[in-house]
Amino acid sequence: MKADYDQAFKILVDLNPNDWALLTGLTVVNNAAGMETELPERNRHLDRLIRVSDDQGDIAVHLEFQAGKSGNRVPIRLIDYSIGVTEKYRLPVHSCVVLLRRPADSPVLTGAYKQRSRGVMPYLTFRYRVVRLWQVPVNTLLLPGSSVAVAGVLSDYGTLTADEIALRIAACINVISDIDTRAMLFTIAYNLAGLRFNDSQADIMFGREISVLEKYSVTLQYFIREGEERGQRNLLLASARQVFGTPTQQVIEKINEATSEKLLAWNTRLRTAQSWSELITD
Repeated sequence: MKADYDQAFKILVDLNPNDWALLTGLTVVNNAAGMETELPERNRHLDRLIRVSDDQGDIAVHLEFQAGKSGNRVPIRLIDYSIGVTEKYRLPVHSCVVLLRRPADSPVLTGAYKQRSRGVMPYLTFRYRVVRLWQVPVNTLLLPGSSVAVAGVLSDYGTLTADEIALRIAACINVISDIDTRAMLFTIAYNLAGLRFNDSQADIMFGREISVLEKYSVTLQYFIREGEERGQRNLLLASARQVFGTPTQQVIEKINEATSEKLLAWNTRLRTAQSWSELITD
């Protein structure tokens, strides 16, 4: 699978929004659910948006994932996104950029953006959260049954070796009963290991788990037989038609243009979606 790291993390957030909301620095999350990420008025798509309820009410948690070297442009983007979310949903916004690797870091990512004019005091101050995954202790992510454990691949290992980390992440994933979800998480963990190390190390860490699951996972077997993206599209259309009826031409076009990671996310979301519009979202 060609790695699309932003899309991989979107899949992870969709699986366990509560745990990802807590990773952004919130201390209390009574309930968390994914929100539509499109901001049509600004022609923007956010990486992930979560509606979080706590004892004080609702807020929107915005997660932006950064793997490339354009970190210096992130604060301005976060401001624009935050205003757009408030305009659309009338909710306060908690913004968080998650840096996946050191090259994505930048000195401007301080957690506060200040804009000054000719006066001494800044006329604009915007605060946001920065999570540098390589600084997060792995033990804080190793939650059994949670997709957050997969992010442990990019975390601070402390004194543990890569092989020991792989075993602990595998133990968290294998708690999940659904074999296709396990297969998807191991595939993402494999890709993230390739991002941090190389393909050879990724094979050592997670290759065996994926090989075993390929024998039993209906979804993976379908992809192997049909070719990855074509198989994902055919599986999604065939399964969703039985639940939601015939899709519109617009839905079909979105499915045909989607990446393999997005198609895999939609196939997983089919278990909880109530309509085509809930299923086929960015």
